[in-house]
This record gives sequence, C-alpha cells and structure tokens, in this order.
Amino acid sequence: DILEEYLTSLPSKLANRIRFTLLTHRSTLYAVSILRGERPSYEKFLKAVGEDFAEEYRTRIDDPLEVLGAIMNYQHILLRDLYEVSTLRIEELRSILLDSGAIGAKISGAGMGGAVIALSKNIEDAERIKKECYERGFTSAWVSKPEEGARREKLNLNVT
Repeated sequence: DILEEYLTSLPSKLANRIRFTLLTHRSTLYAVSILRGERPSYEKFLKAVGEDFAEEYRTRIDDPLEVLGAIMNYQHILLRDLYEVSTLRIEELRSILLDSGAIGAKISGAGMGGAVIALSKNIEDAERIKKECYERGFTSAWVSKPEEGARREKLNLNVT
C-alpha cells in the first residue's frame, strides 16, 4: 500500500510486475510458515492474500491444506492478471481441476513449457481428478505423493 503512489507513476505493465513480485513473496512466506507447522489464522491469511481475495474465495482457515490450496489459487490469479502468463486453454484446465475436486491449482515453471499443478486432499481424489482431465481431452497428467523433500543436515567433518 505504501508503494502504490509510486507504482501509479510507472507504466502499468511494469507496475504490475512489481505488484506481482511483492504479493507473491508475501503469500509464499505465509505458505512456508504453514508448511513448517504454524497454525493458519484468518488475520495472517487476510494479510497474505488481501481482503478482496479472502472474501471472494472463502477458505476453511482451520485446515492447513485448504489454506495452501487457496494460496495456490491466489498466486495463479496474480500470474494471470498481473504477469499475463495464462491462456484460455490453461484457464480451461484449471477450471476442470478445481471443478473436479482440486483444492488449489496454478501455473508452475519457468515459462515456455511449464505445467499446471494441482493440490488434492488425497491420492484417490488426485486419481479421480486426473481421470477427469483425460476425459476432457487433456493428454498428459500424473499424480505424485509428497515426499520428505530437501533438508539441511549437519555434517561431521572430523575424519580420523
């Protein structure tokens, strides 16, 4: 909000890129805090995604997975509206994913060949969502389970 008066003096495309970066960063920090075990709260969710999104996309704040899905949806909207990287076909796929039970769906990747990723409650839902995508004409989809992921380990370098 503090930067808004400065952003209005820039060309709209540049101002939107700056808005995108700041808003995505803010919502990503909140998502990371949830992944690290912090309990979601409405106040922090509101700060992360803004009042307009929070009111339009009602989310069960007591369910961390629902909050993470909402953040994915929020970030997709930022990518689409502020960074202009979506297409009609991507929006169609995203609608199918969400209508089929995904709790979040967004563009992911470095551009020119990325993907649309979706979050579901469980493997069964994911398989059903994938099947719906195939039935609707999309030819490539897969389901993966969360794994431990990257971690930092302390190495003992005292070699004798």
